[in-house]
Amino acid sequence: MPKFSFIQKHQLSKKDAKIRLSKLVDELKVNFHSFMKNPQESWEDYTAHFSFEMSGGKIQGKVIVFDDEAQLEISYPLILTPFRGMVEKEIKRKAEELLS
Repeated sequence: MPKFSFIQKHQLSKKDAKIRLSKLVDELKVNFHSFMKNPQESWEDYTAHFSFEMSGGKIQGKVIVFDDEAQLEISYPLILTPFRGMVEKEIKRKAEELLS
């Protein structure tokens, strides 16, 4: 299963960063509404797990919020490789926007 990960720096409190990133799946639903199905998200302390289905495959991700950065990891099946660039670009853009 291919993976993508990146770190997004922030200057927010850890709590505020978590609050903002909790909107990530909702923001993705807006942009991928015609492709995305069954979005799910759960938080435990400062770690979130999220997933959604897209064109017959399931994308899974994890967000870990630290004091000055957030680490995002996304994995997806090979069948979704054609969507890789679009999904990665949008998740990274939304995370940057939410934490700025």
